[in-house]
Amino acid sequence: MWKEVLGSDCAVVVAIGGGGDIVSAAVLGESMRASGLRVALASIVWERLILDPEPGPMKLDNIYLVERESENLVLGLPGCYAIRASRVIVPQACKVASILKQPIHLLEMWRGELGLRQAINELLQLTSCDVVVGVDVGGDILATGFEDTIWSPLADQLGLAAIANSKAEHAIVAVHSIGADGELPLDRMLERLNEIVKLRGYVWVRGLTRNDIELLEEIVEKVETEASRVPLEVWRGRVGTLRLRGGTRTLNTTILNLVTFLVDARKLYKISPLAKAVTGTTTLEEARERMNEMCVFTEYDLEEMVGVEGGRYMGYEAAARVRSVGRQWVKSICARQTDIVDEGEG
Repeated sequence: MWKEVLGSDCAVVVAIGGGGDIVSAAVLGESMRASGLRVALASIVWERLILDPEPGPMKLDNIYLVERESENLVLGLPGCYAIRASRVIVPQACKVASILKQPIHLLEMWRGELGLRQAINELLQLTSCDVVVGVDVGGDILATGFEDTIWSPLADQLGLAAIANSKAEHAIVAVHSIGADGELPLDRMLERLNEIVKLRGYVWVRGLTRNDIELLEEIVEKVETEASRVPLEVWRGRVGTLRLRGGTRTLNTTILNLVTFLVDARKLYKISPLAKAVTGTTTLEEARERMNEMCVFTEYDLEEMVGVEGGRYMGYEAAARVRSVGRQWVKSICARQTDIVDEGEG
């Protein structure tokens, strides 16, 4: 079925949300491989604060046991690891590579949307693939980015922009286990999916199989993830209220957590103002600044503020308080900028 849906026998599958998204990307990628496709599995490398208190994504130069493929791309071998502030940290993508016993391509984030797009284009060229599938767990990539409940708009919108603007013949976003990250409300995500359907951007809806679940069980035993674990909980019959991130987020698990929605990335990009805003950026800081100018507080801002607070992770509740202060700060700054512009025009 995958060949029919993708219209190709080869796909680049990218975990674009960072952290544990590589778990679900691996499950989907292995299902493609089992159906006869050639698959190149890839991931951005941005771990959650509780695992990596250093602000921002990991630089590829700080990751070891890799093969350099280009300025924006390395091949992470099983057993790869990173050194951050003199600490050894094993990215989730490296853990998955060890479990699957196969390498995973790691993408550079620090060179903004253009660097990330170049990495994807290089990977498409290296593999002779014409399809890229960006995997997002939970569905926060569907957000416009202005919603109050969104914690990590920067990685998602950079990933969406890079995939949509890539040279792939077909660019697809796979929204896996909708609502599993406890960020965007379910009704809002369904509303956004309906917008894409109206634009003729529907590709496919796929449910997890028993083989998928068996692989998921194997991976989550060794990988740090909450959102990618949700489908497993639902498969086991746990439907109802579930708390994530130390209780700072709540979600209602449903059968939809066992489903992957595949949509046209370019149609989603068309209705995503923040993805358009970060397009063409050459550094992560530039992308962040463009979001700040639109009154959006990013995960990079949060990580820097937490670092100022003490250089180590303070816990979910403390991070939530810092985020609240940071959002107010960004909104006050951009509001003043708007007033200055209005005064100048007057």
